[in-house]
Amino acid sequence: LLTPALWALGRRDVAPGQVVGLSAFCAALGFAFMVLEVVLMQSFTRLVGEPGWALVAVLAPLLVASGLGSFYLAGRRGLSARSGAAMAAVASALVALILPRVIDAAAPLTFALRLTIGLTVALLVGVPLGVPFAAVLQRLHERELVAWAWAVNAVAAVAGSLGALVLSSAWGLG
Repeated sequence: LLTPALWALGRRDVAPGQVVGLSAFCAALGFAFMVLEVVLMQSFTRLVGEPGWALVAVLAPLLVASGLGSFYLAGRRGLSARSGAAMAAVASALVALILPRVIDAAAPLTFALRLTIGLTVALLVGVPLGVPFAAVLQRLHERELVAWAWAVNAVAAVAGSLGALVLSSAWGLG
C-alpha cells in the first residue's frame, strides 16, 4: 500500500534516513492512538454500561481534545513532537493505572455521572495526544514528506485498531 509513495519519495531529494525516522515515529503515533482509543472504548463500556454510549464518550471528547492539543500546545505554544509524545505517554500510563479504580468506584453512580466521568477522562487524555503528530507536521518543509507522514500514520492507525482487538481478545480483555 505504501510502496508507490515510498518509490516517489526515493525519486526526490529526500534523505532515506529522514524517511525512515519519520515513518517510524508517525507509525508509532497512529498505532498507539488507535490502540488507546479501542482500549478506552472497551473500558468505557464497563463504565457506562452501553457500547453505543461508550463510543460517544470516547470518540467525541478524544477527537475534540486532541484537536485542541494540536492547535494550542503544538501550534500556539510550539511544543516539540518529543515533548508531546512524552506527555501523551504519561497521560496514557496514568489512565491505564487509574481508570480501573475509577470504573469500580463509579459503579454505584447514576448513568449521567458515569458518562460525565468518562467524558472528562477522554478530554484530559486527548489534549496531549494531539501534540506529537501536529508538531511533526509543522516541522516538515517538503510537501512530499507531509503527505508521507499522513499516509504512514493512517495505515498504522488502521493496523492499531485491528491490533488492539486481536491483543485484547488474546489476553481475554474483549
